[in-house]
Amino acid sequence: MLLDLRGFWPVRRLGALKGGSAPAARVVLGEDESLGISAHSFLYQAMAAAPDGGNLPGYWSGPIFTHYAGFSSAAERWAANGPDRAGAYSGALIITEIGDLSTGLAEPNSAEGAMSYQAFFNFAVTARTKGCKLMLIYPPHSPEGADLDLETLRKLWRLVLWLRARPETEGLGVFLLPAPLLVRAAIDMMAPASIYADGLHLRGSVYPAPGNRTNDALAQMIRMALTGARVEDDPAWDAEMLALVEIAWQLVRDHACTGLGGPGQIDPWPITGDPLPAPVMPE
Repeated sequence: MLLDLRGFWPVRRLGALKGGSAPAARVVLGEDESLGISAHSFLYQAMAAAPDGGNLPGYWSGPIFTHYAGFSSAAERWAANGPDRAGAYSGALIITEIGDLSTGLAEPNSAEGAMSYQAFFNFAVTARTKGCKLMLIYPPHSPEGADLDLETLRKLWRLVLWLRARPETEGLGVFLLPAPLLVRAAIDMMAPASIYADGLHLRGSVYPAPGNRTNDALAQMIRMALTGARVEDDPAWDAEMLALVEIAWQLVRDHACTGLGGPGQIDPWPITGDPLPAPVMPE
C-alpha cells in the first residue's frame, strides 16, 4: 500500500524521524560522480542551478550532462540525441516522462505507451553501456487543482518493473523517485497559499516566500535518492526548506521504489500482456 502522506506533516512531528542513513539495499553514488539528466520543465526546475532551479549543481560536485526540452516526452528527447544520450556520464541517468496534463501519462497498453517504453528502454540500455549504476525515474507532479499522483506513480512503477525484467538492462539499478508526494506535502503545508507559479510549474526562490522552496527541496530529494543518505542541513535554509527536506528524506527512506529498504509499496498499474514484448535495441 502506498504511504499516504497528504496532510500528515505538522512540523512538530518531523524531528522524531530525522537523521541517519537508509539501509544499504542497493548501490549508491558519491557526489563526485557524473550524472545524465533527461528533462522537461518540471524536472529541469528541480535540478537547474539557482536562481532558476532547485540548484542541484550547487551541491553535486560531479559533472552533470543535461538535456532540457520544454514539455518533451522521453521519445522526443531520445530522437534529439542530446547530452542525455551522448554525454560522457557514468554514474546515473535521471529521466522523466510527460503525458496529457489533464489525464496523465499514457496507458502502457497503447501506442503512445509502447513508444514511451521503447524510449525508456533505449535510455536504460545506453546508461548501462556507459557504465551507470543507477537509472532514476522522476515522475511529473500534478497540475494545480488536480491529483494524478497515485496514477502517475503506479504507471511509472509498472515501467520500472518492466525495465528490470529485461535482460538487456541487467546490472543497471532502475528506481522511482516519489517526487509527486513531496509536492503534495508542500501543497498541504502551504495551504491556503499556492506553491504554483502558473498552475503547472512550481514557485522558485525568485518568488517571495512562503511557498517558494519546493524546487529546492526536490533537488535535495534527488541528491538523497542517489547517495542513499540524509543530507546535512544547510545553515542558509529557512524553516520551510528544513521541513520539506525532512519530508523528502522520509519519502526516500520509507518507499520501496527508491531501493533503500523502505516498507512503503506502490501497486503497479494493471496491464494486459507485455506492453512492448520485443523492444528494438538502440543503435
